[in-house]
Amino acid sequence: SLNVPRERIIQALGGLVIFLIFIHVILQGLITMQAITHKKYQREAEDMGPASIKAQAVIQEVRKLQGKVKSVHEVVGEKKIFWSQKLNAVSDQIPRGVWLTKIHLDENDFLIYGSSVSKNKDKMVGIHQFVADLKKNPSFLKNFKRIDLRIEDRMIQSTEIADFTISVEVEKIDNKRASP
Repeated sequence: SLNVPRERIIQALGGLVIFLIFIHVILQGLITMQAITHKKYQREAEDMGPASIKAQAVIQEVRKLQGKVKSVHEVVGEKKIFWSQKLNAVSDQIPRGVWLTKIHLDENDFLIYGSSVSKNKDKMVGIHQFVADLKKNPSFLKNFKRIDLRIEDRMIQSTEIADFTISVEVEKIDNKRASP
């Protein structure tokens, strides 16, 4: 049938074997390079383990803080309650012998802590006058539902002191209705 010399067939087979060996070496080199790259990425991933745990902790802390910020925005930011006017009203109404020790604001309540002392034993009059003046002040009352007063007496040596807490309920308001 075909008259191909035997030498040609051997040469062709030898060339094919050499070609296949060459392809094998190239493919083996590619596999080795991929294995090296894979090990490198694996080491990097192992090194990122502690960093990933730290990043997750930071993400959780950020989410917690975002929740707190949202709560604060609900109370002071987005509702447009003008706290500077409220604090000015408080400052303007404080009578002699009454002082504030703490002011606290949370989602539902505005709390004013203070004390009163009087040489004439009329310490309660100053506190009640302070609360009455706040209740008469329209800029203070805006966005508040009710004002409660709690008083506790104590003695320091021979001086009577009245500690008080004014609890003011913050009205839930719609952002569209808020105004100065």
